[in-house]
Amino acid sequence: MRSPLLAGLISTLVAIPALAAPLESPWTASIAAGPVTVQSPSIGSGVDDGEFTARVAFGRKVSPAWEGGLEAGYLRFGRQEGGVGYMLPESAGKSLDSYDLTLFARFHPKVGGHPYFVAGTGAYAVYGFFPKADPNRLSRQIKPAITFGAGLHGLLLPALGFELRWVTIYEGGGPGREPKRDVLSALFTLTKE
Repeated sequence: MRSPLLAGLISTLVAIPALAAPLESPWTASIAAGPVTVQSPSIGSGVDDGEFTARVAFGRKVSPAWEGGLEAGYLRFGRQEGGVGYMLPESAGKSLDSYDLTLFARFHPKVGGHPYFVAGTGAYAVYGFFPKADPNRLSRQIKPAITFGAGLHGLLLPALGFELRWVTIYEGGGPGREPKRDVLSALFTLTKE
């Protein structure tokens, strides 16, 4: 009788540390920032006007390879000369900025390193400001957009990464206007899984 009781006590003591081992959290968080290149409308002068993006994302693993989540971001397009459709650095033009909210899905294939592919759709609030013509005039339009990209994290540190992201914002058309705006960004990322 003593042996089964002792065996039960020993197996319980051995099992407790295994039960107390921390579980991997299904939640992820990441921040990203980097320069952008406006692909269309075409860039007129080719002068860098400080276009950049900054993003924060929260996701949840839904399977070992898939994650879904919500991302918020800021995108600076630069300045656009009024009515021409070219991005120019002159302060007489229209300064364009955007704030967005995007739903995303991220796929992490089970291979060496930590590559991933991301796709999503969101709403972009595009703001226009005319600094010289009318400093009090501010326009805002909510536009749909799609985004997709590829990245790699765990480069030098487990959280550090790099991502290329393409965003297409559908602005509609009109006389002298492009129906969409394409933006390519190179992002440096920090991810907590």
